Amino acid sequence: MEIKCNCLLEVAPKETPVVKMVRNISVNSILYFKFCLSEMNWLELLKCKTMTAETMFDQFFNKFLEIFNDCCPLKCVKAKAHTVKKRSIKSHLAWYTPELEILRKRVMGYRTVFKTTGSEQALRAYKEIRCRYRKSVNQAKLVANVNFIESASNPCQAAWSLIKKKTSPAVNETTNISADEFNNFFIESVHAIKAAESKPVATSSHFLRNIVQPQQKLHWETVSQS
Repeated sequence: MEIKCNCLLEVAPKETPVVKMVRNISVNSILYFKFCLSEMNWLELLKCKTMTAETMFDQFFNKFLEIFNDCCPLKCVKAKAHTVKKRSIKSHLAWYTPELEILRKRVMGYRTVFKTTGSEQALRAYKEIRCRYRKSVNQAKLVANVNFIESASNPCQAAWSLIKKKTSPAVNETTNISADEFNNFFIESVHAIKAAESKPVATSSHFLRNIVQPQQKLHWETVSQS
């Protein structure tokens, strides 16, 4: 006797390790970070008087991040990935593809370059890649909507559900808090913060007195009209 069976056994997928970036911030690393900050000659970094405030801050912050990354570096850690449920095509993120994620990272990279350099060439490149990303997002949403409608058992109903979701007005939730109660909350919060504020260790005059002023001598010289 011959028995044919067309059943397929479903085998649970084996969990694959996922690599993620973590930053281990310990007490020793923070102490070393504080030591490196104290050893840095910040006045030498910002001694150029022709720099704008924005450029000066960028130099300071970039150096700050550089020291922080050296003292508390990022490292790769393997973690087991949990079983991910298949997303429904109705999910609002079903259209977000890995290609869009890569393109978004490029947009952020171009934005960082423009913020750092401030050049016109970097600005044009950033605007072009941002425009390309927006067009790709709109195209991906359109393709996802078309696939959702075509794969539905009732395409007309599926299309109207998308239209209703897009055009339905936002629901304004009501609250039982009165206007007086809301106002009193902010007034009392200010009093609470003021009461909890501790007395400063030193005043601004104290810090100003510690600044070493350069010794400058004034000389008078005779000048002629020629």
